[in-house]
Amino acid sequence: MRDPDGMCGRMVLDVGYDDLGRILEEVQDICIPPHHAFAWSPRFNLAPTQEAPVLLREGDEHALRLHRWGLVPRSAADDPDGFVQRYQTFNAHAEAVTASRLWGPLFQAQRCVVPLTGWYEWLERNGAKQPTYFCARDRRQLFCAGLWEEAPTASGALRTHAIVTCESGPFLRRIHGREPVTLGPAGVRRWLDPESSLDEVLGLLAAAPAGRLDAYRVGPVVGDGPELIRPVSMRRTLFD
Repeated sequence: MRDPDGMCGRMVLDVGYDDLGRILEEVQDICIPPHHAFAWSPRFNLAPTQEAPVLLREGDEHALRLHRWGLVPRSAADDPDGFVQRYQTFNAHAEAVTASRLWGPLFQAQRCVVPLTGWYEWLERNGAKQPTYFCARDRRQLFCAGLWEEAPTASGALRTHAIVTCESGPFLRRIHGREPVTLGPAGVRRWLDPESSLDEVLGLLAAAPAGRLDAYRVGPVVGDGPELIRPVSMRRTLFD
């Protein structure tokens, strides 16, 4: 599943719940109350409609919740998979978040942060598609701007999210036209703060600064294990 104008629909989060909580505390100075805990193990091939952790602001607390990747509005809660497949709502374009009937209300009141270790893009080479893995240059976790929704269903609340993407910066532009909006520590807090002004949150919707991202070629993205993000050769990065 791929949005031709968005980022590719596969991502990696290579830490479990406890490690993610520790990283949030050490890097973001955000403490997650223990009553929010849930089971989560590292994933190396996350696809739309699968669950992934997202960081929310709930009153005075921050919380980690499991949401399905691919936003589903309340009007489509009876066919969530079909909606995501038809409308490719695992990405939200930054240029549309204020004006869109779908994204606009969520941008105002339901912003979240999506932690990930990296994501895959497929680069056309000699008629074949070569998987390329994007991650932080320092190999730490990335924190991406997201939007979330909760829809009531007969079996309970359906919680879903989308990752906000923007036009790619110079580093990524040679491979793909868009990239996820990644946030630094101050940006994470500003994005989640309901008191942030419109100008403050709009100012966060930009490509990653120079030096934040890295990329290298990997083998076929099949299965779900750490071997998926190992480089295919000794060449360290795609552009060095």
